[in-house]
Parts: sequence; structure tokens; C-alpha cells
Amino acid sequence: MLKAAFAVVLALAPAAPALAADEVPAAPSCLTYENAKAIGEDRASAEDNTKFMDFGGEDATALIKAINETPPASDLAAERVLVLERPDIDEVKLALVVAGCVTHAAVTSEQEWTRMRTQALVESRS
Repeated sequence: MLKAAFAVVLALAPAAPALAADEVPAAPSCLTYENAKAIGEDRASAEDNTKFMDFGGEDATALIKAINETPPASDLAAERVLVLERPDIDEVKLALVVAGCVTHAAVTSEQEWTRMRTQALVESRS
């Protein structure tokens, strides 16, 4: 389910139009890590039963490995993984951050998140 969500995010992104040789594209905008983190923290503090998590370093690497191993296999990368967990409605939002920008976002179930988190952060350390 998670892989399908990442695929949908990528598939729905509009194709870049062809540019004439003399056209200079504007710098792409992004949802920055800082803004995404602030949004997550605000949501967690404003909504009951909502938890925000920010994984970096070895934890982010382990989570990305678990995501990539979830069928169908993929080759996503990220420096940070931001998670907004809402167990009361069985919704977990994930955002992958590369070079200070959110590059992928997906929604998954509490069950799938628990499986990935356990695989990444518990089993990999035992």
C-alpha cells in the first residue's frame, strides 16, 4: 500500500514542458524540511492522539531500507523521514526529505507503519 502511494505521488506529478534554448527555468520550489517539521509539530500539538516523529541518521537509513524492501521493491533515498501518526483514524503520513526538501509523501495504515518501524528500528538492532 505504501509503495502504491509513492507511485501515485510520482505518477501524478506533471511532466515538465519543453523549453526553448533561450528560456531559463525558475528555481524549483519545495516544501522545506523546516516547514514540514513545523507543520507536523503544530498538527501534533493541536490534535488529540496525533504524534509527530522526525527520524535522521541511522534511524532514517533503517526506515528507508524497510520502505524499499516493501513489495514492490524500490530505490528511494532520504536523509530524514518525517512521520505524522494518527492511530485513532488508522492514518500515518510519511514524508521523505532529501537536500532539505520533501521529495516524496505517502499515507499508510497504522499496521503497515508498525511493521516497517519494527523491522527498521527494533529488528535491525537485535
